[in-house]
Amino acid sequence: ELLRTGTHALPMVHAEADYKRPLRYGDEVAVDLSCDLVSERSCRFRARVLTLAPGGETLCAEVLQVHACLDISLGRSVALLPALRAAVERLVP
Repeated sequence: ELLRTGTHALPMVHAEADYKRPLRYGDEVAVDLSCDLVSERSCRFRARVLTLAPGGETLCAEVLQVHACLDISLGRSVALLPALRAAVERLVP
């Protein structure tokens, strides 16, 4: 909702992925998403992709994404909008 005004965007500026185990078609998976860093202009999300099986969870991948707050009219990064910062900070463990 915060980004629907069209004045700001939150593009991904960096991504990493470490693959631990293969996923197969039909696997039941869960994604554990958290935000481990919120700076003035960006935030970093971490995702853990797990397969769910009767024997327990197995880590299949770890993903890191950095998103920067962009003022579309200026074409450059700006401080995170206060409401966006508050929403993202709720994901910090």
